[in-house]
Amino acid sequence: MLVPKLRFQSEDGTDYPEWCHSTLSEISERVTRKNKGNVTDIPLTLSSLYGLVDQREYFKKKIASQNMARYYLLNRGEFAYNKSYSQGFDFGAVKRLDKYDCGALSPLYLCFSVSKDVDSDFMAYYFDSQKWNRELSVRCAEGVRNHGQLNISKDDFFDIDITLPAALEEQQKIADFLSTVSEAAAQSEAKVQSFEQQKKAAVQKIFSQEVRFVREDGTGYPEWREYYLEDVVTFLDTERKAIAKKFRRKGQYPYYGASGIIDYVDNYIFDEELVLLSEDGTNIVSRNYRVSFVATEKYWVNNHAHCLRVKEGFISYFIAEALETIDYTEYSTGSAQPKLKKEVCRKLPIICPCIEEQQKIADFLSGYDEAISCAKQELEYWKQFKKGLLQQMFI
Repeated sequence: MLVPKLRFQSEDGTDYPEWCHSTLSEISERVTRKNKGNVTDIPLTLSSLYGLVDQREYFKKKIASQNMARYYLLNRGEFAYNKSYSQGFDFGAVKRLDKYDCGALSPLYLCFSVSKDVDSDFMAYYFDSQKWNRELSVRCAEGVRNHGQLNISKDDFFDIDITLPAALEEQQKIADFLSTVSEAAAQSEAKVQSFEQQKKAAVQKIFSQEVRFVREDGTGYPEWREYYLEDVVTFLDTERKAIAKKFRRKGQYPYYGASGIIDYVDNYIFDEELVLLSEDGTNIVSRNYRVSFVATEKYWVNNHAHCLRVKEGFISYFIAEALETIDYTEYSTGSAQPKLKKEVCRKLPIICPCIEEQQKIADFLSGYDEAISCAKQELEYWKQFKKGLLQQMFI
């Protein structure tokens, strides 16, 4: 029988019994209770990243029916399977309801509770493992998709093989250990969010001029001046060029588009410090546009990002931050796909202080960038560490 690479021992140092085989139906019970009388008004959706969450918060609107009496009533600690592809979960994801006491879930989901003979925390991690994903893939004979739904029957789903420790105590030890790693990752994620919020608040105060920098001798800098973007930058849009996906070859040079780096290629166009402003809006409603500050390196830019070389007397990093503060709603055109045209970009108003104050602002804000980058690296470490543990602890 296969044995996990990592095993725990009992308190007296002896080994736990071998892992045993089962099926999901043998360790769980299907949940089909209805939300009669609309016991809960929380419409749930299943996110592979965030778990079972209130869809009003996740989608910023309610997608479920107004009357959810025919929806499943899911209680805290119970599980649901979403038969849809999502990033990292090619055959759908199973998540446990942890955020609320109960919620209403569409009958399209398969819902269940695990028996008292298995540790619920252990199973929550098991459903995130590649072991579970492999077993699920065997059952998910992908036929015709219906809006991304996978073709798996209820019987096939609950007949999936499960391999788990025979000793409940070992299940609990595995779950406790993985919970410690998960908590470390959560702390790193909270740190990222905290630094991002701090920077956002600092940017708002600086660019509203609520906060001003001063010279070393304590005297103030001159008042900020208003410019058009064309006064501040030179447009290099004629030098950008798209590479058809079929002609791209993996390489070392970043390939930028409207959303930032979208690939790595084996050639480059630019080898200088530029500011990139997306030509395509990322959101039809808010018409958001992505700004990227590109330090000196070799890279390629396609025809979906404006290439801006900052003129003498201005700091590239500062200009990138200034462009982030602009509300582009009134400047973009198009309804299906909002666009920020070059002729409009030229007349974008931008307010700048003298170059000395620009530099102080850039140095101050880049400190936040460094802290955010370090926190993100820490978060990625814990994510990869947890991923490795899941591969070694489940068979």
